[in-house]
Amino acid sequence: MVSALLLAKSIETGSHKGIRQMFGFHFVQKGLVSKEDGRFFSDLDDRRQTGDYDDFVNYDEVVASQLFIRADGFVKRMIELIESQRIS
Repeated sequence: MVSALLLAKSIETGSHKGIRQMFGFHFVQKGLVSKEDGRFFSDLDDRRQTGDYDDFVNYDEVVASQLFIRADGFVKRMIELIESQRIS
């Protein structure tokens, strides 16, 4: 969703790190996205990095459920932002 948000503003990046940086710069720092959502996205990206490159990563069902609920809300807010006139 963050990639879609960036593309909606014609912001292209070549890496996960670039997506994270451009999201922070263009949306969080400018107040279009809350700092809480910015931190949540950074946390998810850290977890993705860990899951991709560490040998053994375990998340229990409670943690995964909590992350899923928060991610669902995050995705909905990003869709609303894409559809809003604020990013035009």
